[in-house]
Amino acid sequence: FDKFEQVTRPVGGSDYKGTGLGLSICKEIMKNHHGEIWVESERDHGATFSFRLPQYDALTILRKELEGILSQARSRDLRVAIALISIANLEEQTKHHGHEKVEAMIRKFETQTRETVLRREDILLENDHKGFFIVLFNISSPSLPSILLRIQKVMEAVCLSEPVPISLKLDVGTAIFPDDGETIDDLLKIASNKERS
Repeated sequence: FDKFEQVTRPVGGSDYKGTGLGLSICKEIMKNHHGEIWVESERDHGATFSFRLPQYDALTILRKELEGILSQARSRDLRVAIALISIANLEEQTKHHGHEKVEAMIRKFETQTRETVLRREDILLENDHKGFFIVLFNISSPSLPSILLRIQKVMEAVCLSEPVPISLKLDVGTAIFPDDGETIDDLLKIASNKERS
């Protein structure tokens, strides 16, 4: 798993292929995702490479992202908005139009929101097929309603673009750091309460 190392391969010549970076890259990927990789080999019988990755849910990923983002925001005196977006009538629309059709609409909404509303530094995470988490970096309180309105307009446009329109209704809750709270838990609680009301 060391860089540029190839076991039992001659240097140069026609039998020499690759750079010796493949396993090293795999090791770094596993490390960055808190996973592990290992090899089991038996002489003259080959080798088996295995890996294990932890299973994360969207909320865990959101928390990890927010740790770094809020640290940056504190040091640079910036505001960060968190939007919890759920699809209020998801179950009803899935029963009526089918899982595949609704899922395709959600993917389309996600793509168009990324392309037309969000900036490069903003984050959109799917919340386990129930909605989305959106993190807007360096945002002012007055601009948040217009961004949320644009997100709603994207959903309306996606719904109307179908031959048989699907009506997906969004419930949105927001919280802004540091105005509404200083900690991740406080912000998520406030956004969640607003989403339900």
